[in-house]
Amino acid sequence: MHYIRKFVDLPTGVTLETALILPKKASLKRTEPADPMTHSEKLAVFCHPWSWLGGRMEDPVLHQLVEPFWERGYYVALFNARGVGNSTKWPSFSALAEVEDLKCLVQALVQELNSEGRIDHVTLLGYSHGGISVSHHPPMLKVSDGEVRVSHIILSYPLSPMPLLTLFHHGTHAAALQTLVKDPGSNVLIVYGTRDQFTAEGKYDAWSQLLRDDSPRLEVKKVEDADHFWGRSQMSILQGIVGLWLDRI
Repeated sequence: MHYIRKFVDLPTGVTLETALILPKKASLKRTEPADPMTHSEKLAVFCHPWSWLGGRMEDPVLHQLVEPFWERGYYVALFNARGVGNSTKWPSFSALAEVEDLKCLVQALVQELNSEGRIDHVTLLGYSHGGISVSHHPPMLKVSDGEVRVSHIILSYPLSPMPLLTLFHHGTHAAALQTLVKDPGSNVLIVYGTRDQFTAEGKYDAWSQLLRDDSPRLEVKKVEDADHFWGRSQMSILQGIVGLWLDRI
């Protein structure tokens, strides 16, 4: 896999350290430049776990999930949230600043990649705390010449520890997720394990059922014996779930 490491300046006043992995097909030389008006591309953006507990773009769970996207021709962007690695500013305790950073980063990446070929679909993947920011992003992204569809994957959502992770802004984040899944244009996959160390299986089950009642298009997958950190055998199952879902969207 080939990647480009860059620093992206955002209107929120932060500069985010970003790694953009080029799609598998990008290694094949084109005989002529792509026409941005007819050549479509796909972009995935991954959000890492809570920075205050060591979350960063090098997270092994995220890196093992690159392959299903790369094999399907996606650009994949991983980034360090504010205050992590070489990204500037300080992490917030509410996750609200990170929400706005993600929106601006997606906009900036789509604008940049549209010079190579029109981005017609974005998939956001949020793991653990990263799922909070992802849940706030609407299912349509407005760009200069129209709109781009946005799909969402939320993995091991930090349901039980949410109040402490967000300085008691959990109601704001819960409302954002409900708004997302209720949107008729949304396409959301939620995945969790039965042995998650931070949220009990029963609590996940009740929560996901309430969300499904609000959205017939929401897809929820529960993986037996998977914990919050997705060991080797469970990771292969997770990769398969993600791959099949990508094939359908």
